[in-house]
Amino acid sequence: MSNSHRIALACCCASLALACAVPSRAAETVGGLKPSTPVVEHQLVHPLLATQITHLDNGLTIVLHEDHRAPVVELQVWYRIGAIDEPAGLTGISHALEHMMFRGTTKVPTGEYHGRVARLGGQNNAFTTRDYTYYYLTLPASDLETALDLESDRMQHLTLAEPLFNTEIEVVKEERRLNTENNAFRAFSENVQGVVYPDSSMRNPVIGHMDDLNKMKVADLRQWYGQWYAPNNATLVLAGDFDAARVMSLVKTYFGSIPRHELPARAKPVEPVQQAGKRVVVKKPSLSSLVSFRWRIPDGTPPKDLAALDVLAEMLSNDYQDRRLALASDSLYAGFDYPTRGEPLFMLNAVPSQDASLSELESAMQKQVTLLHGAGLYGEMLERAQQRLLARNYFSYDELSNRAQELGMLTLYGFTPEEYVNHLSLMQQVTLKDLERVATTYLKDDNRVVGILEAQPLDKAVAAKEITHDR
Repeated sequence: MSNSHRIALACCCASLALACAVPSRAAETVGGLKPSTPVVEHQLVHPLLATQITHLDNGLTIVLHEDHRAPVVELQVWYRIGAIDEPAGLTGISHALEHMMFRGTTKVPTGEYHGRVARLGGQNNAFTTRDYTYYYLTLPASDLETALDLESDRMQHLTLAEPLFNTEIEVVKEERRLNTENNAFRAFSENVQGVVYPDSSMRNPVIGHMDDLNKMKVADLRQWYGQWYAPNNATLVLAGDFDAARVMSLVKTYFGSIPRHELPARAKPVEPVQQAGKRVVVKKPSLSSLVSFRWRIPDGTPPKDLAALDVLAEMLSNDYQDRRLALASDSLYAGFDYPTRGEPLFMLNAVPSQDASLSELESAMQKQVTLLHGAGLYGEMLERAQQRLLARNYFSYDELSNRAQELGMLTLYGFTPEEYVNHLSLMQQVTLKDLERVATTYLKDDNRVVGILEAQPLDKAVAAKEITHDR
């Protein structure tokens, strides 16, 4: 049986594509408030559905998305390796290896990778996260074969020269100093993450701890590269102006002979159920303070509830705020970290207004969460949130790189475009009662971590070291 399957639009899946439309909904009320207004259905077809996914014999996953609007191609290589996989003592190694991926192979000397891409008028970069590391190239469509040559070479022939590593690790350390140790919000987030995930690698900072960076050796990177940079741990995404059949032939030529590796076993991070609320207070020189509420969402949460939490975050980030919270906060952000290779996380963050104290802001945020548990939900706000989510999702894919990135991310997390479209459909079906239910079920005091960034005057550097944790 062929490993290939085509994700194409056909009559049998037309109903699935149209499921992304905002459904008509009977008026409903929660807490005796004004009922919602029915929404007109929209016939929309999601652009990501026109995608092919296949696999080479060596385990490399191939994602092909043709787009002939411009003579451009986007190539991305995603490796399922990130901070979540790093053992104690080696935090930051995935990000350090990302830096070294641009420092030469046996075929392409250090500095030449960027030079070749620039001479072709292209762009390239890379990112490391908790869950993955990915590299991208944007080039004229006529130079696609060059991109395949460069990336297949990096997958198997990285030199990892010790003198270059000794230079690059200092760059990484400086990046940590500038972006974390001297950045109040990032330092705060790193500390709060350690309280949210006290017993698993979910707490690992992507940049790594400075002690680990100081001890890191080039031999560590060589081992990490040999373990994880393998075709059976990677996804190759190609989007743009090409013929899929011709491109598959080229992909087999450049990647097909790379041997698969036996990947090390890795267990999914598991945290014990949090039984009581926690607090972390960080005092650090900063222009502003911050209050953050974070809730771990259990693994195995039903898809309908995940969709409702997505919608709730959109509502809280925009036009749904209790008057008390609106007055106490200068800015407010809610987010739902999903999908993820660990437990999803729901966040509510706020910066105090000039006239509000941190305790007043925290009290107002608590009041807002309490309202979610039984009243204060407006149907019109729900509908606006759903319409924003739908419009943003479709319009963002007008840009080719966004399509490629979404396809790469979905594939890495084990989702097909159809399943993604189904999640969008579930978001459009969320009701006020669903929002009340998920808030009551998941956003409770006993599974919450409250983080407080207490801004200190910028000239008091000693305050940067004052961190307290309380249960």
